[in-house]
Amino acid sequence: MSERGRILEFSSEKRGDPKKETENSIRILEIVQVVDPSKEPVVLARCELVGAKVKIAGDDENVVKALREEKILWGEKEVTPDDGEDFLRAVKASYRNPYLFARKIK
Repeated sequence: MSERGRILEFSSEKRGDPKKETENSIRILEIVQVVDPSKEPVVLARCELVGAKVKIAGDDENVVKALREEKILWGEKEVTPDDGEDFLRAVKASYRNPYLFARKIK
């Protein structure tokens, strides 16, 4: 597999670190990929807290599907999009690669 293919892999083995995510609140995150450092990152998916659950949408269906099925170890429990803001915090803490990362929008 190419280096780019490894970067884009999503794994259920991801572990969010609650100590790294201490922002007041997160309502919207974007998963972005840096294709060319001289250009703006490409938005692959958008995660938005709606009520108590996270809704995921985007142009990259593979990333959207992976996030919808994602289980991230957050503290002592696994979180999914049904866990709302805990899931957003776990995604933000887990996706911290220079080429693929989560950024808070709101």
